[in-house]
Amino acid sequence: MISKAWFKNVLDVVPGEKGYHPVRFTAEQLQLYGENEAFRVRSQCSSGGMLDLLTDSTFVRITYYVEEGCRDWLYFDLYVNNRFVGSIGSDELKTGEGSVLFELQGIHKPGSLRRVSIYLPHVAVLHITGIEFSNESVVEEAPSHAKQLLCLGDSITQGMDAKRPSSAYPVLLSRYLGMNLLNHGVGGYFFNKDSLDRRLPYQPDWITVAYGTNDWHRWNTLSELESKAEGYLSTLKELYPDAMLFVMTPIWRADWNEPKAMGSFAEVMGTIEKVSRSIGGIQLIDGLDIVPHQPSYYGDRTVHPSDEGFLHMALNMLKRMRADGNRG
Repeated sequence: MISKAWFKNVLDVVPGEKGYHPVRFTAEQLQLYGENEAFRVRSQCSSGGMLDLLTDSTFVRITYYVEEGCRDWLYFDLYVNNRFVGSIGSDELKTGEGSVLFELQGIHKPGSLRRVSIYLPHVAVLHITGIEFSNESVVEEAPSHAKQLLCLGDSITQGMDAKRPSSAYPVLLSRYLGMNLLNHGVGGYFFNKDSLDRRLPYQPDWITVAYGTNDWHRWNTLSELESKAEGYLSTLKELYPDAMLFVMTPIWRADWNEPKAMGSFAEVMGTIEKVSRSIGGIQLIDGLDIVPHQPSYYGDRTVHPSDEGFLHMALNMLKRMRADGNRG
């Protein structure tokens, strides 16, 4: 038996012919993303989603079905009592049926309940077909956190190009801050106020916004970017007037000094800063201060941070968020 209560950091877990599908977005949002094939696939990935249990089981076996993916790898990450234990997966993403076995014997005392948290792959459309435990073991829902974090953004927010799902910066932020997480990162996306659903059944205390790197080549002029960013951020402030709102300008990328039709990378950053200041009540984070300006910290050596790059990203974001959050 699979209990929906075991899943965290998702809006819903939808049963179907292929299994239980953890879902991050509302039906209206999925319909919008579904108008583009690349966005459809990325929006259906379970980025940030996890199984979060209290159990004395000696193992957890997960069987699953992979429908499709947006990267070539697939990993599950295990934490026991909030301590990272390891990853199981492969650098080769295979569609169809699969399984992973997490041995818990020896990790904790026999018969004692421990918190077992398993982060699901962030770059695959995954359906859970079964979850098995040792005979007569106790399995309970782990408690949720008191506060909620919403991370909005593109592929970098979704977690590309980390191999391990818990390396994505939204997961690292949520673990350090002790908050529930909803990762609304969609690879390739941009400032679009229509992607915000007023009926989203999730009330965030803190929000991060990280768009701009795709806007740089999507719009023809800085005035278009300004209009899109203003519409998006104004709507967000209207929807969540009491939330701490952090807007991060785009992080370093290998081609940041190459001009585009819209203008320079610096002008894109300046436009986002200008809009944020004009709206007010927004804490700005300078993206160029967040990840080392070296291709070796990027999984694709150009745009998307690696696991190590995301660690730098999260640490540097936290420095600024904690300072601003304490003032808020």
